[in-house]
Amino acid sequence: MIVLDTPASMKSRLVGAWKLVSYCVRTAGGDTHFPYGEEPVGLLLYTDTGYMSAQIMKPERARQHRPGTETIEELKSSYNGYIAYFGTYTVSEDSKSVTHHVEGSLHTWILQTEQKRFINLNGTTLILTAEVKSGLKTRLHEITWKRVE
Repeated sequence: MIVLDTPASMKSRLVGAWKLVSYCVRTAGGDTHFPYGEEPVGLLLYTDTGYMSAQIMKPERARQHRPGTETIEELKSSYNGYIAYFGTYTVSEDSKSVTHHVEGSLHTWILQTEQKRFINLNGTTLILTAEVKSGLKTRLHEITWKRVE
């Protein structure tokens, strides 16, 4: 009997926990910036049952001292320096993409949306990219993750 190895599906390769390595945004003009700092912190989870959760944090946010005593600047720094959402996901093997179907989020603008990301998966490194259009400008978001589980 001959047994042929078949490559694992993209979805099965995504399942697990991923630690954030970098998050950069590139403009059409060639500028690069890091919205969550040069050493962001984050965790991305994909389950084999189709659920996902993503958390990304800028570590140098303003520190809050006691609940209920935050200044507007501290609250603004906390809010703008953190993104978190969860929901389900689907994978397209043909387009090598994953779509996050957002059910809950810290930021209300992302609720009930579909966030499509293109997948570049090489060993334990996952790079998710998305083109984001704002008016006439297009930016490329590139998020790099390292498998931890």
